[in-house]
Amino acid sequence: NRLVEADPENDKNRMAVAVLLMKSGELDQSLEIVEKGIERSRENYGYFALLSEIYLKKSKVKKAENVLWEFLSEKEGLALPDIIKAKVSLSKLFLLQKRSDEAEDLIDQVLEDDPKNIDAHYLKGRMYLVSGDGTQAVSKFRTVTQEHPEHLEGYIGLANAHVLNKDYDLALDVLKNALEKAPNSAKILKGMVRVNVLKKDVTAAEENLKQIVSLDPYNIGSIAGLGDFYLSMNRYEEAMNQYQLIKKSKKGAALGYLKTAQAFTRQNKVDDAIDELKTGSEKAEKSSVFITSLGQLYLRQGKIQEAIVKFKEALAIDPKNRLAWLTLANIYERTQDQELAMDVYRKFLALHPDSWSAANNLAFLLSEQEQPESSLQEALILAQKAESLNPGSPLVLDTIGWIYYKQGDLSKAEHKIAQAIKKMPDNRVISYHLGLICHDMGKGLDAGVNLKNALAGNNEFPGRKHALKLYDKYYK
Repeated sequence: NRLVEADPENDKNRMAVAVLLMKSGELDQSLEIVEKGIERSRENYGYFALLSEIYLKKSKVKKAENVLWEFLSEKEGLALPDIIKAKVSLSKLFLLQKRSDEAEDLIDQVLEDDPKNIDAHYLKGRMYLVSGDGTQAVSKFRTVTQEHPEHLEGYIGLANAHVLNKDYDLALDVLKNALEKAPNSAKILKGMVRVNVLKKDVTAAEENLKQIVSLDPYNIGSIAGLGDFYLSMNRYEEAMNQYQLIKKSKKGAALGYLKTAQAFTRQNKVDDAIDELKTGSEKAEKSSVFITSLGQLYLRQGKIQEAIVKFKEALAIDPKNRLAWLTLANIYERTQDQELAMDVYRKFLALHPDSWSAANNLAFLLSEQEQPESSLQEALILAQKAESLNPGSPLVLDTIGWIYYKQGDLSKAEHKIAQAIKKMPDNRVISYHLGLICHDMGKGLDAGVNLKNALAGNNEFPGRKHALKLYDKYYK
C-alpha cells in the first residue's frame, strides 16, 4: 500500500496489492482496485486476468468469461502475447464448463498465431485424453515435456495418455523421470500409485503410498490414502491402524471416525459403524457429513424412517449437501412417494442447477405423471438441460425418448432410445421402453427382441408387469 501511495501510476504495484487481497479472501477490495485499474489502462491484460480470476473465486464463471471477451473486443492497441494469453484462459474456462468445441476452436487459433505455445499444446493434450484419443494425447504432451522439461503437469498428462493406451510400463518410465526432477511431488507419486494398481503391482503401489506419507508424516490426507489402500485390499487391521493415527490428530479426528466407520461397514459390522459415528459426532461439532453417513447406515439396515430423519437433519445443517438431497429423493422414489421425490429434486436443483442427474430424474418423474401436456413440456426442457450438462448419457437419451413417446412422437422417441440402447444394451428399463415403442410402431421383431431383453433375469423395474403382459400376448 505504501508503494502504491508513493507511485500511484505503477500498475505492477497495484496488481500486487490486488493479488494479496484476493489470496487473503478480501475479494471485494481486490475487485475495487482491479476495476479502477481497468478504467485507467484498458489495454493492460494483467488487470483483466485478475478480474476474471476474482469472479472465478466468487463462482461467477460467466462473468469471468465475459471479462476476457471484453478484453479481446478492444482489438486496437492489444499486444499479440496478451491476446494469446486471453484466449488460453478462455479455453480453460470452456473446458471447465465442458464446452470442448469452443475450447478447441480457441486453442487452434492460439496455435496458428504461436505454434510452439506450450499452454495450448497442454490443453489440446487434455482434450484428447477426455475424448479417449491416447495416440494424439501422447504427441501433444510429449511436445510439452520436450520443449519444457520442467513442466510437471506435462509429464503427468503424458503418463495418463500412455495409461489410456494401456502402455503401463511407458507411463511408469515417464513418472519416474518426472520424479527425478521433483522428488518431493506427491502428485507424481499418486500417479505412480494409480499405474501400479492398474498393473496389479500391489507391493509397488504400497511403497509409493508410504513415500507420500514420508514426505509429510502429519498430512491426514496422505495417511487416509494409505489406510484406504489397505481397506481396498481387505487388510482391515492395517487400515484401522492408519485411521487411528488420524483420530489422534485434533485437526483430523472427525475424518478418522468417518474412515473407521467405513472400515466397519466394509466388514458388515454396521452396529459398530453406527457407534463409531455417534462417538465421532460427540467429539466434533454438529456435522452434516456425520449425520448423512448415519442416515446411509440406517438405510442399509432397512430403517427407512430413521434414515429420512437423519437426511433432513443433515440438510438443516448444510442445505447444499448433495448426497443427502439425492439419497432422500431416491428413498421417496423407491417408496413410491413421487410427489415428495419431485419436491426434493426441485429444491435440490434450485441450489445445484448444474446437476444433470437431478434434472434427468425430475424429468422422468414428470413424464410419468397423469398430467396435461404442460407437464411433458417441462419434462422435456429439464431432460434437454440434463443432456447439455452430460452430453451422450444413455440415461438422459432414454428420458428424452420416453418423453417424446408420451407426446406421441414415435419416430423421435425410437431414434433417441435406440442411441441409448447402443450404449447400455443390458439396461432393462431402456430395453422395455424401446420394445414398447417398436410394438406401437408395428415393428414386431424388434419389439419382441427388446421386450425379451427387458425381462431377462428377475430384476424389478417400473413397467415390468406391462412388459411381461405384452411379451406373453404377442411375442412369446
